[in-house]
Amino acid sequence: MAGYTHRSVASALVFTAYCWGNFAGPFVVKPSQAPEYQGATIGLLVGYAIKFGCHLFLLVYMFMVNAYRDRTYGPSNKRQADEAGMQDQTEFQNKDFRYVL
Repeated sequence: MAGYTHRSVASALVFTAYCWGNFAGPFVVKPSQAPEYQGATIGLLVGYAIKFGCHLFLLVYMFMVNAYRDRTYGPSNKRQADEAGMQDQTEFQNKDFRYVL
């Protein structure tokens, strides 16, 4: 991601998701299910599956955006991309921005 505010908002969203996960965690562990804790195991697996799906979606999205930018604007100029980054441009404003995969 590029742009200070854009990165800050993304970090805040990740932190908020982390907090919600910590909040919801104790509700899936029920003492009556000891010692196997099937509800907690299922809850963890569902959470990991959602996380894996989000990571896979993000990888495909970034790959497709990079390919689109290469077709539309040509290869990235690293020097211009770095200069635009120093001017606090987001990836939407900077035509030379490419996601690192």
